Amino acid sequence: MRGSYFGLPGAFVGVVVVPTRRIPAMAVHDLPGLLIWVLLLVLTASLAIAGLRRLSDVKPANH
Repeated sequence: MRGSYFGLPGAFVGVVVVPTRRIPAMAVHDLPGLLIWVLLLVLTASLAIAGLRRLSDVKPANH
């Protein structure tokens, strides 16, 4: 668990900080495209969280 917890932020920093990577290049050369990707990511995460909450609210039927 610790490896996953620290590995994910580490990978994120590696992708964002290295200037030859796609995200910094998009931020400089294609800001509207980057904003669209961020909005799609937020929308997808919101839908996934809403779906998980809905699944956790469903009570099993008594047989």
